[in-house]
Amino acid sequence: MMKAAVLLAPGTFEIREIAKPRIGPDEILVRVQACAICGTDLRIFRHGHGKIELPAIIGHEIVGRVEEVGSSFPAEEVQYGRGSMVMVTPGIPCGRCSNCLRGLFCSNKTAIGYHYPGGFAEYLRVPARGVRSVVFALPHPLPEGQAPSDYTIAEPLACALNGLERLGPVTLGGRGLVIGAGPIGVLLAKLLLRRGLGAVSMADIRPVRLQRVRDILPPGTWLIDSAEENLVERSREFTDGRGMDVVIVACSSPEMQEASLELAGLYGKILYFAGLPPDRSRIRFDSNLLHYKLASVIGTYGSTLYHNRLAMELIASGFTEGMCDARYPLERISEAFLHAAGGRALKTVIEP
Repeated sequence: MMKAAVLLAPGTFEIREIAKPRIGPDEILVRVQACAICGTDLRIFRHGHGKIELPAIIGHEIVGRVEEVGSSFPAEEVQYGRGSMVMVTPGIPCGRCSNCLRGLFCSNKTAIGYHYPGGFAEYLRVPARGVRSVVFALPHPLPEGQAPSDYTIAEPLACALNGLERLGPVTLGGRGLVIGAGPIGVLLAKLLLRRGLGAVSMADIRPVRLQRVRDILPPGTWLIDSAEENLVERSREFTDGRGMDVVIVACSSPEMQEASLELAGLYGKILYFAGLPPDRSRIRFDSNLLHYKLASVIGTYGSTLYHNRLAMELIASGFTEGMCDARYPLERISEAFLHAAGGRALKTVIEP
């Protein structure tokens, strides 16, 4: 038997004793050490999800220890034997579609925490379809000062890396704005600086979030309370009137997507990272701003296995230090979700 946090209905978790998963010969069993709360998990908690039939075990930012390895694996194929610490990325590619064969985003993928039970439980069965592709061994030994739970941020970091790859080259020494001071926004801001921007500003409607990221981002980062300050005016001040070289909308706001064209400068690049609610997915788009600014608008979501591998290397280098700043036991998962929804932590982790 094992403990699991079962989402019975939107807004309602129940801690249950359920059967420990049994693995097939082509599968592995992972003892979950940590599973972080994602923004998507918060939306599922509030509203449910079209691909998830409740009751269900959700959670897809997973780190754990390999407990059992299926009997059919030849020894030379098992890179993570029993006892190995691993990160399990959720998206399982089919390996056969034209996108997979071109190294792109799989069009037939399934996902842990959606199609399969997720990581808010003591144990996780990794389906045969994903064992050889989505399980990554953690560095051994871990770099000094790091814990396994630090690697739960690999999946969102991989998504941020995919977004920056979609964005393409940025103006060296230029100015950028990230709207949305959640974990993804912070990761994107740090990556933009690494890419070569000279300075980045960050906007959010929650002062508590802005205060939290002040300790994570470099000194000199402009933090804009967009609930109280005029974002357009502050952005012009930040760029000496030129407009932003890069604008990333990392929050589910139609208004901010619309404003991004006004915030961008000549040759500006705009990245829409966050999706919108289905009933608010249409925005007013001033195509003259796009046309006369010679600007680009790019969409992104998800990641590939390559991005997940790169994300783990960045975490090992210390790139995400300090971001996993709240930890809760499985029994307090409802409290953890409320804490995460309130923006009082940057990244909240459940440790079963």
